[in-house]
Amino acid sequence: MIEMQYLVRQIPFFSGKNCSIHSDIYRNDAYPACLMVQCGIHMYKVRFPGVLNKDSVQSEKVALKVLAEHNVVGIPHIVAEGIVDGVPYLIENYIKGNSLDKIYKSLSCEEWEHIAHRLAFFLQEMITIQSAQPAVFKAPGNNYVNYGEVIRESVLRHLKRHTSSGFISSSAAFLIQEMLEDIGSVFHASATFLHFDIKPQNIVFDAQSKQVSFIDYEHSRMGDYTHELFRIDMAVMRNPYFNDCWHLAKQEFLSRQSSYLMKEEFSHKLFYYELLYDISEMTYSVLIGNRKQISVHLNKIEDKLRQF
Repeated sequence: MIEMQYLVRQIPFFSGKNCSIHSDIYRNDAYPACLMVQCGIHMYKVRFPGVLNKDSVQSEKVALKVLAEHNVVGIPHIVAEGIVDGVPYLIENYIKGNSLDKIYKSLSCEEWEHIAHRLAFFLQEMITIQSAQPAVFKAPGNNYVNYGEVIRESVLRHLKRHTSSGFISSSAAFLIQEMLEDIGSVFHASATFLHFDIKPQNIVFDAQSKQVSFIDYEHSRMGDYTHELFRIDMAVMRNPYFNDCWHLAKQEFLSRQSSYLMKEEFSHKLFYYELLYDISEMTYSVLIGNRKQISVHLNKIEDKLRQF
């Protein structure tokens, strides 16, 4: 903890203040990825680059500034930023409360409904932040004009592997390729702001004030809002206690998208997302040799083919 105290003292914002480290949330090999620092009665969150995302501080900073410019509520605010010992940092105000994964057993139905309402409102605020240009997704050597192209390439890459190994028949592979012909026309909307990591661990609820906040924007980006919804669906599968809350929020969010065409478009996109998810999960099951799960995901893929 001594080296942490030294690091904090090097930050100008804390210079001359009587500060103590309240908690060392998680660490990088050389320095903490996130610290909670207390100065008198005030608490601050200090972010450093994460182990898996070296650009996390820059991403978080850009995202929070964009959200602040659009007056989005329920977000952290930047207090200070800079570089210490060659390492970038970002100081945010402390969000009072507890993340949902820690308090889900104590929440009442009314509190879950309140959180669901705030989550739906937060998503609604996100899609109003739009890029003037269509979403452009980049990968080494590739430029994509919409997320449909990303999905197509990913599906075809998995498909080739599973067809050659005999898990997916050539006739089924042909049908999947046929499905992907018009995928680009489905993903044509303007890019909107995506949190891209909405899950119980990143939703903070203060039982006293009933305030709901959304934290951790290091993975945020501009893209297709239906991908945000799909990613939360996947988070719910891994956090079943969050299920009812999310379905309430999703229903409220989609009800605000009153256009029939928009709802129809959402169902088309969801079809492709689910196809990609099942093929990706099947790939993982093949890699670890879980034949039971291979069969489960293969059956889901075949069900989608029949629906198509």
